[in-house]
Amino acid sequence: MISIIITAREEPKATYECIKRFLEQDFPEKYEIWVTCPDESTKKVVMNQKKIYPKIINFLQQPLNKGKNSMLNILFKKVKGGVIIMTDGDVFVEKNCVNEIYQFFKDPKVGAVCGRPMSLNPRNNMLGYWSYLLNYGAHKIRKKLFMQGKFLECSGYLWAIRKGLIDKIPLDVAEDSITPYLIWDRDYKIAYAEKAIAYTKFPTNIKDWINQKVRTTKAHEKLIYYMKGNKKVRVK
Repeated sequence: MISIIITAREEPKATYECIKRFLEQDFPEKYEIWVTCPDESTKKVVMNQKKIYPKIINFLQQPLNKGKNSMLNILFKKVKGGVIIMTDGDVFVEKNCVNEIYQFFKDPKVGAVCGRPMSLNPRNNMLGYWSYLLNYGAHKIRKKLFMQGKFLECSGYLWAIRKGLIDKIPLDVAEDSITPYLIWDRDYKIAYAEKAIAYTKFPTNIKDWINQKVRTTKAHEKLIYYMKGNKKVRVK
């Protein structure tokens, strides 16, 4: 079985589209979808979808005092799939995305797989151009590291892990960076599924852009602590 985890917050329309895109996938085996969010508007959308697909869609309420990593830790124990694919409610996956990710897990030494995020922003302004430029740079880096058999950090927009390798993610670091490292440290490989494309919107004003970079930086500050003697494997 394959388990999809969608973490959302105050984005009902986007979350509906996110769920819809996964329901339209051609899954290679049985699957389930778990959605977690703290707000009522998004929950309402999820519960309406759950009425239509009661055997596929599951919902877990996110308490206001718990963050994304805490919810992932809870869900890791609830999901049934041997492969866990994770994304956010404002991310829209491309067709055949699940299959592109799943094929890498046929190798028993692959412990995590990173998808390829792409921007939905217009290119004709500064921040839109930056979103495409930075995404392309990240793509080239991940592809190069994967081809060289080296460690690479995943993207929280779309990534997957093999169930049972990680039971608990530390709460004070970026989940898409520390989890692949912990898996890598156990001698598993990290793969890059460049054809598993996930579209998302990036900040459209400089204030939001700076806030996003600050959040990312803070989430990476403690990576050195967890990596200890392997500081050189850091990517960001």
